[in-house]
Amino acid sequence: MNRVVKQLLIWTVALTCVVALNVYVGGRSSDTKGQTIGYTDLLGMVENGRIKDVTITGQTLVGRDANHGVYRTTIPGDAGPMYAKLREHGVNIAFQDQQSKYWVSILISILPFPLLLAGPLFVLLVVLLFRRRRSLPPASA
Repeated sequence: MNRVVKQLLIWTVALTCVVALNVYVGGRSSDTKGQTIGYTDLLGMVENGRIKDVTITGQTLVGRDANHGVYRTTIPGDAGPMYAKLREHGVNIAFQDQQSKYWVSILISILPFPLLLAGPLFVLLVVLLFRRRRSLPPASA
């Protein structure tokens, strides 16, 4: 196999691995970070005035304090008293659509497969074109 083809193959595999690694490991949003605490602990922080705003996505509540600390917890199905407590202590409440994150997650999960197919197909095309060029007789003038 030609040296150029080998290098193309190695770089294609390396690039595909980097993209796949980034998608599966490094592509997480900032909302997934933060300290996971219990529901009761979060309510205690609300009562002490430490939590300034919360974002609720499905059953997950992400709270932020004045020092930009992030705290996560899972809220129960009957969270009516929690909402009253949040409003009572002046906490900003935001709701985020869970469905939009679902579609983005699916698209990010599917993205590496076309890349994994495109790399080897590109290398195969280069090899075929290189062989065809070598097998053609020289052009006569």
